[in-house]
Amino acid sequence: MKDRPYVDAGTFESWGRQESAPLAVAVGYDGGKLLKAAKKDGAYQLSAEYIASAKGVADRQATLAGYRIAEVLVRLLGDQPVGNSLTRLH
Repeated sequence: MKDRPYVDAGTFESWGRQESAPLAVAVGYDGGKLLKAAKKDGAYQLSAEYIASAKGVADRQATLAGYRIAEVLVRLLGDQPVGNSLTRLH
């Protein structure tokens, strides 16, 4: 597992509840401050700092999701060459 830190003892539920939900509150909702942010024409005004922080977290989480999905597929399909797997789909 050391060479694949994205795979842990977690489950899909724990990734959601223990990893993603706290990040959503802390970063996505800016610790609750976003709900109090100034609105212009009904839209929240997001600072460049907020956008950069949220993008960094979103990029990391999307990368982790990709690795985790790949790990699940390898477990389901076995460690087969990609060509064999694609041939079976046709």
